[in-house]
Amino acid sequence: MLNKTEKALNLLSDEGYYVKSLWHIDDVMNKYKCTKQQALNILEDALDGELLVEEVFNRIDMFANKLNLEINENYNV
Repeated sequence: MLNKTEKALNLLSDEGYYVKSLWHIDDVMNKYKCTKQQALNILEDALDGELLVEEVFNRIDMFANKLNLEINENYNV
């Protein structure tokens, strides 16, 4: 039987979200002595950075270009 987290991930995946690279506060707390809130704040600061988002979009473009995909004409930057 699936637990709550597995059910939630399955739902998100079914809705088209990529869920195989999720981060958890334990990823921070296993390495650093900190509170749950500090760990959450660290993850938020690390993952919401403009450079990281830009790099993900660059890599999406790179792999789409490898497949010779065309950009949708209704795509707005």
